[in-house]
Amino acid sequence: DVGCGNGNTLVGLITDFSNSKVKADGIEINTRNALISKIRLSLCGNVFGNIIVDDYLTAKIDGKYSFITINMPFGLHVTPMKRNELNSFNKTYGFEWNITPASSSEWIYVNKALGLLSDNGRIALLTTPTPLFKTGDLKLRKDLVENNLIEYVIEMPVGTYPGTGINYSLIILNNNKKDDKV
Repeated sequence: DVGCGNGNTLVGLITDFSNSKVKADGIEINTRNALISKIRLSLCGNVFGNIIVDDYLTAKIDGKYSFITINMPFGLHVTPMKRNELNSFNKTYGFEWNITPASSSEWIYVNKALGLLSDNGRIALLTTPTPLFKTGDLKLRKDLVENNLIEYVIEMPVGTYPGTGINYSLIILNNNKKDDKV
């Protein structure tokens, strides 16, 4: 769980697999939230995993995951200097995208997650609709479509995201789709 906060998503997902041994990892930049998430995860019983306290974009994360959730920080801005740093050194990304200032920051998160995804894995991404329509994101979206990764794009009703009145989208990427439908 990228940006796992206080563990709501992790605990919710683990509850669905209560009869199985589950490995669940999270990453959170806020130390207090990461501690809360660690405590909540430890109370889930048949679970093993780790909560990493770090910046997801620069953290070295080993392993492959079958399911990755990303709850994008709405309004995230990555400076051009940080974008250049991420473009140049990070070899864990799925695509060799040049993330320019015209590109939405969300794709940096997605690209890193694609590099961490197992062959049969999925990504669930909550984001504002901007990266789905912005002209600067056209090539990135095209790569996802041409590589048959987009399974669902669901525009959620305005006001259903807790604490905000903005609209947002749920995007499901699938590394092992059986058809070419979106």
